[in-house]
Amino acid sequence: MIGCGGAGKSTLSNILAKQKDLPVYHLDVISYGSNWQETEESVFQKNHQEWIDQERWIIDGTMVNCLDVRLKRSDMTIFVDIPAWQCIYSIFKRLILNYGQTNKEMAEGCKESFDWDFLIYVLKFRRKIRPEILEILGNNKTNCEIVIFSSRTQVNEWIKTL
Repeated sequence: MIGCGGAGKSTLSNILAKQKDLPVYHLDVISYGSNWQETEESVFQKNHQEWIDQERWIIDGTMVNCLDVRLKRSDMTIFVDIPAWQCIYSIFKRLILNYGQTNKEMAEGCKESFDWDFLIYVLKFRRKIRPEILEILGNNKTNCEIVIFSSRTQVNEWIKTL
């Protein structure tokens, strides 16, 4: 499950995991330690590999630098590719509802808070990161099915088919 922050990746991952009885893993959990400190690359890679070595899973998170590894082991990759304004709306909604709390999609000790760098990342995502994702997906030579949703309506209609 890939896409911009606030796109709804975690929500969709959790719905799909429940519907298909699959474990769901959130990359933020292994990407950060307490208080949003970045995890050492070797530790991240070890944990990531342990997840993808399992027979069945959903991995929620984009992390372009290891996307090709997941594609090789995935049956399906879903790219939630919605406009930045919708992502920002969702981020502020989540921030208002959960400020100061840590949820299961985050590493322990990573509390919901406002972060200018994250907001800038979201604003630049379509211009900077999306093209890289589309290139990786376009070069996909595996049996992984690629599904791209460009609106929440498409996501919601697809959920109804599960």
